[in-house]
Amino acid sequence: AALDASAHTLAEAARAAGTQTAAFVGAVVLDQAFALDQGFETYDGPPAQRSTSGHPFERPASVVVDAALDWLDRRDRARPFFLWVHVYDAHHPYTPQRELPPRSSELDRYLAEVSEVDAQIVRLLDALRRENALDQTLVCVTADHGEAFGEHQELTHGAFAWNATLRVPLILRAPGLVRAGTRT
Repeated sequence: AALDASAHTLAEAARAAGTQTAAFVGAVVLDQAFALDQGFETYDGPPAQRSTSGHPFERPASVVVDAALDWLDRRDRARPFFLWVHVYDAHHPYTPQRELPPRSSELDRYLAEVSEVDAQIVRLLDALRRENALDQTLVCVTADHGEAFGEHQELTHGAFAWNATLRVPLILRAPGLVRAGTRT
């Protein structure tokens, strides 16, 4: 179901305050048809279609981050910005960009995709660091779910609520607000 038009999103609040807003999404699971573009001046995602495998159409994190970096380069640096970058790579079917040995397991392919996503996040943070914006930027990294690899006879994720799929990272970088290395 689509987000109700009466919902007031963080992007809408940011935009109303004069903040530039942009979102770059990696999969059609967040297509504009779900109204998640509310408040974003730029909402950039893949075409709304299914892949030939029947899984949601996605584009690699490198393509999503390329688009986000292009927007960062073109934005008005005199104004604050709210940027949402969504990557979908570490979802089944696992198809990492780099070649793996022929007998790689599902877990190996998944971990390769996670590693590729990590490298793209580093590209984004490095770009902010190069323009001296990182120390004034709140960064939040999280995941929609974990993956199971046989725990409780479940592969990937499904209808059950086990720690393998519920426990996800929430990483905040908030210079001046949260002390580095703080864990809760």
